[in-house]
Amino acid sequence: MSAVLKITNARERAADLRAGLIAATIVNTNPYRKKGARTVYPGDFFRIRKRVYMSVAEAQKFMGRWADSVNKGLPDRAPVEEENK
Repeated sequence: MSAVLKITNARERAADLRAGLIAATIVNTNPYRKKGARTVYPGDFFRIRKRVYMSVAEAQKFMGRWADSVNKGLPDRAPVEEENK
């Protein structure tokens, strides 16, 4: 269930940014705007949510799962010894 919520939140955030980009473009290119008016940014049109960061343990767990999925099916290889020159 939490995976579905994360995907939904990511989609909503992307939709907010697209809508904000369009709105900011319209405002910034308005020919009737005053000279020297403040530039409007996409984030000005919606509430910015607080960013949540992973803890070190969560990041290590995530990267471990990622590495396991990337390396799945690869043969185990012994380290190659360098030749003496």
